[in-house]
Amino acid sequence: MMRAMGKGIDRGPFYGDRRRYPREAFDGPVNYRPLSGLPEEVVDGIGVDLSAGGLLFESSRSHLTGSAVSLVVTFPAWFGGGDAWAVGRVVRCEAVEGGASYKIAVEFTTISDSGRRRIEEFVQSKALPY
Repeated sequence: MMRAMGKGIDRGPFYGDRRRYPREAFDGPVNYRPLSGLPEEVVDGIGVDLSAGGLLFESSRSHLTGSAVSLVVTFPAWFGGGDAWAVGRVVRCEAVEGGASYKIAVEFTTISDSGRRRIEEFVQSKALPY
């Protein structure tokens, strides 16, 4: 069933989702470093959701759309711990209500096959019914 929504038409839950990879909630630590050309410190963030194609996380710092970041995602102990390293491009940065932090969406531009595989395994493990 199609129904009107605002200026467009609602064509169902998958019509507007252009993601290549499935995503799941991820609330683990994310450490990242902007790659602006200057040596910058590592910044701590906290994950919101994760896929093999990118990451949404929260940070106390804002970043320009299009800027590059190097990041490390740390998996929880129940999943065996470990890290996945990646380089990505900021595709969105929005202030969280109150303005004390920002939600930053990053699309991975460089990630090892093993890192991508580990993320895919994590997402799949969260999607499995118990």
